[in-house]
Amino acid sequence: MGSLNIAYPKRTEGSVQDQIAALQRSMRDIIDQLNLADWSAEAVLQEISTGINEDAALKTEKEKKQSAFASLKQLIIKTADFSMENSEQFTKTLQGGYVAKSTFGEYAEKTSQTIEINSKGITQLFDYTAGINSKDERYGVTSRQYVKTGLLFHDENAQPVYGVGVGNISTKTELNGEVIDETQGEVVTVTPGEITFWQQGERIAYLSGKKLHFPSGTLEASGAVLTGTLTAAAGSKLGPWNVTDSSIWYGKSSYGAAGGLYFGTSGLSIGTQCKIDADGVMSLNALKFGNVSVYDALLDLNEKVDELMAYADMMTLSGKDVSMLDLLVGGDGLKITGASSAAYAVDLSSGGAIRITADNGNVYIEANGNYIQIGKSGTITFNADTVDFSFVNNIVGLPTE
Repeated sequence: MGSLNIAYPKRTEGSVQDQIAALQRSMRDIIDQLNLADWSAEAVLQEISTGINEDAALKTEKEKKQSAFASLKQLIIKTADFSMENSEQFTKTLQGGYVAKSTFGEYAEKTSQTIEINSKGITQLFDYTAGINSKDERYGVTSRQYVKTGLLFHDENAQPVYGVGVGNISTKTELNGEVIDETQGEVVTVTPGEITFWQQGERIAYLSGKKLHFPSGTLEASGAVLTGTLTAAAGSKLGPWNVTDSSIWYGKSSYGAAGGLYFGTSGLSIGTQCKIDADGVMSLNALKFGNVSVYDALLDLNEKVDELMAYADMMTLSGKDVSMLDLLVGGDGLKITGASSAAYAVDLSSGGAIRITADNGNVYIEANGNYIQIGKSGTITFNADTVDFSFVNNIVGLPTE
């Protein structure tokens, strides 16, 4: 298809007839160019395909040319006198004022709006002045802000960026001639590809490509509900907490370090006294319930368990040799000892009374087949070759002769 360049008709001098003849020649030239051009669908599609299917080398070359164009543009603007050709500009200023007077003082307010329209866009400049004069104090507020629609700026590739810009050039509050509050250089720009917040000419935050970017500063979202994945890269901070590839820590970055809080691949630790390693082994040296140290209580319980185990061994008599068994009953106690030199093998003794009872059945005292039986019916039975009462002074209920 090729490129089609149609030039404007040349201006000629001379009579009206000469100028009409020159215009006719120019029209014939334009018609010849249009007739010779290939306007078929195939040619148009070929032209579009050529523009779209640039390879990487051509793209790189294009970027180089754009960069050179941007640099050359800045150089020309900075070193040459600037003039606007073929441009019309409209400027209109609107003003208003208000004054209120009373016995408490005077309040005055003055506003103006300057509207400037040209080929690059529409700029609305707002000036605001207000003041209070009272007996003791004098307040003053001055503000200059603007709204601009149209060509806002050129990007790094010298491409024009159109949109809407809302800016605060300067807003200042004074009390008796002293500045008590001032903001300036705040701008919000809305363009097709980006919403950007500026302060003092620096881009502090912007929304682009489905992402909200904060090159620096703080994100505060009170009561916000966040869904999806919250990612904090290594080297980030969440409040006082530090983030690494394998842990989150405060104070000290290593597991079990004094004065540090650590949660990571090595385990969980609060200083040196409270630790749970990656294998689940817990160390709680200083843990307390109330004023009782759990560590000391566990040690004491361990000792008590050892004692109970010893008692259990002593009381499990079946199949074991027991040298001594002490059962403390009240303050007197019951002692069963194995005799080593006495005439008896087992000594059952107590400082108080000893009672042997059976809820249902008989009670026996037996030695070598001889026994004394107390039956459940109340009968006492002796089964022995001899019953010796030699040491009994008095047998109740038996005849004494």
